Amino acid sequence: MGEVQKIIDKYKVQNVELTSQKSELVNHIPLRRFHFIGQLDGYDVEVEVAALSRRNSGWFFTFLYDTGDIEAEHQVQKAIESLKYVKTS
Repeated sequence: MGEVQKIIDKYKVQNVELTSQKSELVNHIPLRRFHFIGQLDGYDVEVEVAALSRRNSGWFFTFLYDTGDIEAEHQVQKAIESLKYVKTS
């Protein structure tokens, strides 16, 4: 969770509160998902972080959107569901 907190700090989101975290499989990829609420530049925002690791590498996909923006929430969900891992030689 330390790396995820660094990401939140990088975007300068204030008054951050973790609302949920879960593990799931997306296209056979084990993900750890974190959902936060907070404020950015005076606006209420939601932050979704999808973390995955393969071998010695890790990736964090971070999404910020206005609280209550249902369309943005759907787009984030679609983006996470589209993640694929392709082994290259």
